[in-house]
Amino acid sequence: MWKSDRVYIDKHGKWRIFDHKKMSRKRCGSLRGQGWKYGSGFVDGIFPVLSPVAHQILNFVRKEVDPNNVWAALDTLPVTHETWDDLINVAVQLRLNKQWDPIALICQWILYKSSFQTDVMCYNLLIDAYGQKSLYKKAEETYLDLLHARCIPTEDTYALLIKAYCACGLLEKAEAAFVDMRKYSLPPSAIVYNAYIDGLMKAGNPQRAIEIFQRLKNDGCQPSTDTYTLLINLHGKVSSVVFGSELFCKSDLLEIPMGELAFTRVRCVWDSWPS
Repeated sequence: MWKSDRVYIDKHGKWRIFDHKKMSRKRCGSLRGQGWKYGSGFVDGIFPVLSPVAHQILNFVRKEVDPNNVWAALDTLPVTHETWDDLINVAVQLRLNKQWDPIALICQWILYKSSFQTDVMCYNLLIDAYGQKSLYKKAEETYLDLLHARCIPTEDTYALLIKAYCACGLLEKAEAAFVDMRKYSLPPSAIVYNAYIDGLMKAGNPQRAIEIFQRLKNDGCQPSTDTYTLLINLHGKVSSVVFGSELFCKSDLLEIPMGELAFTRVRCVWDSWPS
């Protein structure tokens, strides 16, 4: 059985023994000597290339809805870095297709049933899957499990948790998560602010979204292209009276990377923006 097979040949041709319990996809760590390609901590912007095994896993988890059957099948996989890559690539592909249930099943197996070492990326993917389905309590439980496992949360962790709370209208919890982030020496970044603003907009609270943008400016956080895209979308959701306040002016638009946004849309907002 693969679970008792602990012997392999290293790159120098020598026999080695490894402990399955200590297998981990740490950044720059791999049996194959290849760096961890998702070393940024999350998967946005990644378009996976699936191996034949990954394709089989993907097709299976898309069809099978019984968690026990999925986990039993995953139990037959060898605990190797190749398997880890395949599982993460499958989860990323499912995320691109917005198939949240199979993502949850894969991440639950990795974190709670397999002998892989816990990894913050899996926790983040699981928080995201729960948040997308408005299961904020499960997202919250996953965050607490992450802390209990002594994993270090990332800005993605808090961005996803805040977005999940906003989607359920739990603004006090979202603010608490925003404050809690500083305990881990993670100053709020554009990623977290963007998630906060986006979550508030989708929750139908544009006024609060404007306040969070003002906080971003006051904290000296550098807005990203996504920040300004959100502002343009926000402009269409609130009255000109709100945007006529001192919170917004044309100087906010001057910092937009024009090559990355549709010029005609920015021009439309510019023409209606108060001086």
